Amino acid sequence: MSIKGFSQDCKFHYNEVDSFTKLKKVKTKSQTISEGNAMYLKLSLKKSDELFLVSDLTFTYSKSVVIGRDAPISILLKNDDVINLSALDLTYGEINSQNQTEIQSVYIINLNQIELIRKIGIKKIRVESSKSNFDFDVKKKKWTDKFNDSIDCFYNEITYR
Repeated sequence: MSIKGFSQDCKFHYNEVDSFTKLKKVKTKSQTISEGNAMYLKLSLKKSDELFLVSDLTFTYSKSVVIGRDAPISILLKNDDVINLSALDLTYGEINSQNQTEIQSVYIINLNQIELIRKIGIKKIRVESSKSNFDFDVKKKKWTDKFNDSIDCFYNEITYR
């Protein structure tokens, strides 16, 4: 896996050691990865006792959405391999102050899967809910570049410190 040097501008939501458990806890800032019809998807990476992919799905209108425990998020890589991750918990959409629906789901991921995403790249993402699937084409290079930078920063934090 190619890792960028020290010139990176790594921005984390948090990057700390838990004072009780002494575990390193890291979460990258959410990065927009794709947008669809009146919705968009952001991704971030998180480490506590395990590694997680966090998806933030936002609809620009009110919508009832529930993502069940073990529901998959499917990541189609540019070589047409698929990575399926399972949701950690049941989550449901909440309406924000702009009358948009937001839903954040956490998926278990491993280091090998993170490395594949970084090395091969993402072509499409499917988020499965209890009623339907939401497909996202990943096309904007600036968004994928920013997400790849987040992966590099995350990887450096969890493997070298």
